[in-house]
Amino acid sequence: MLIWWRFDRILTALLWLVGMESKQAGELDECAVKLRLLLANNLLNGGCKERAERLLQQALQSAEASAGKDSLLVGAVLVELFDFYDRQHRDAEAMLLWRRLCSIIRLHCLRGA
Repeated sequence: MLIWWRFDRILTALLWLVGMESKQAGELDECAVKLRLLLANNLLNGGCKERAERLLQQALQSAEASAGKDSLLVGAVLVELFDFYDRQHRDAEAMLLWRRLCSIIRLHCLRGA
């Protein structure tokens, strides 16, 4: 458990530093989202489900704020959050995320066509 705590503290510090930097072109926001996803997956593997869910929700909020509610970054976070809910057998929550993810995919496929 000490290893997870140290990893948590290191990534929390990195997130703080990312937030302190001047933000250019959303790259730092995307980095913060990816760090939250990485930490959430490591916490989940360590059995810290509540903390992992909290970080996944924070990643979703950050992605929505920085890239827009229908962005591919939000889609990437939704995949992780869907997987989390699916593993927890929280089917109703997973299905809502799946529908939203499908909507984002359709939107981006139509833009590219």
